[in-house]
Amino acid sequence: MKISVSLLNAENLYLFLQGDLPENYLDLSEDQWQSYSHSIYKNKELKKLKQLSYNFEVMNPDLILLTEVGGLESLENFNKYFLGNKYKCILESGNSDRAIDVGFLLRKSLPLNYDLRSNKDRKIGYLYSHEEDSLRTGYPEFVPSGGSHRFSRDVSELHLYSQDSNEIQSVFLLTHLKSKLDPDGIDPDGKERRRAEFETLLQIYHEVDEAYSGEIPIFVCGDFNGNATRNMTDQEFKKIYEVTDLEDVLELAEKQFDDRATFFNVRPRFQVHKIQLDYVFVSQKFSSLLDLDKVKVFRFKDSMGLDLPVPLTLDQKNVFPSDHNPVLFEYKIGEKG
Repeated sequence: MKISVSLLNAENLYLFLQGDLPENYLDLSEDQWQSYSHSIYKNKELKKLKQLSYNFEVMNPDLILLTEVGGLESLENFNKYFLGNKYKCILESGNSDRAIDVGFLLRKSLPLNYDLRSNKDRKIGYLYSHEEDSLRTGYPEFVPSGGSHRFSRDVSELHLYSQDSNEIQSVFLLTHLKSKLDPDGIDPDGKERRRAEFETLLQIYHEVDEAYSGEIPIFVCGDFNGNATRNMTDQEFKKIYEVTDLEDVLELAEKQFDDRATFFNVRPRFQVHKIQLDYVFVSQKFSSLLDLDKVKVFRFKDSMGLDLPVPLTLDQKNVFPSDHNPVLFEYKIGEKG
């Protein structure tokens, strides 16, 4: 059996609703739409939710991996009101101070069971330099409990099992690593914290791989907030190529640089910097399970089904349903490499 998978940073997918929506909720004005929220967080714009709904209908994935989701309530409302309630909603809230989590949508009709495991309480073995100074000088009250920070969000593990035999089929490790924001000026571009999170992610991968005796495909996925490709790899990600045989599915599919961009950084004078921030890694020994012709970065469509052009201005970028583009792939589940 093949299943198709979509990975997307959904950009602040907040969908908090008080009471039931009216039958004509898709025709509400934006002010009317926002009036149904019960949260301090503004709901994602209705027009963008409708665009996401349309684009997921075009992609038609069996499994959706999402980052920047406003908790289980938002995920369930998105599934109910914009995806035809076709999916099981799977999410455990993590450590985000913006209430953005990582979560999964699994097609209900698939003959699969699942187990969800969180790593939000796992220490990443990292302190900022001023916190290390506090420890050395006897002021531990300024140090996080346990002497280490934890993941900015989580590494959420989705273990998929066959419905008939309950035999493990595959595992997805989904994360959203530390951003480049550094408002306190303590970790330029968030590099050191992101490195610690990423290396702990690799430890989790090794542990899960060992638990299944290296016989099950484990997909390491998410928004990494940096360049983890083999080309000019950011320093914090280099260890993946030193201690694992994990490979980006877009690399395995031999996609060119311009075809790998999941994020467009719009700059002055109509310049745009194409960046890959979102990744799906898998062991090279399981590459034969992938349908390499189906691996791609999906380009969002307009209402006519045409690709939205690469944005050259912020106004053009704001037309997109998310500031990231999805990674799409398909693989054979229940088979070994």
